[in-house]
Amino acid sequence: MTYFAQYNSEYVIFAVSQSLEAPSGDRVIKVSEHGVLGSRYHPDTGEFEKLPVSQPESSVEDKLREEIVMLKQADLDNKEAIALLLNLVQPADA
Repeated sequence: MTYFAQYNSEYVIFAVSQSLEAPSGDRVIKVSEHGVLGSRYHPDTGEFEKLPVSQPESSVEDKLREEIVMLKQADLDNKEAIALLLNLVQPADA
């Protein structure tokens, strides 16, 4: 069996299949393994460049959770600051 990879107009491999014959299309190359999936193909050198995997963007719910944690910490910090100020203002024996 032979592996064939299909790439898009940006030369990114989007499909690898194992077959006796190449799939139809002009953007198909013969490869030695399926591990090139998601890589960029450089036709001038015949090499493959691994592309970094992008992190999914945080959902609105995740962002709200992060903000709640920050607000809780800020509220705690404010309470501690107020307590320190009150200790400075009030006499120790009062």
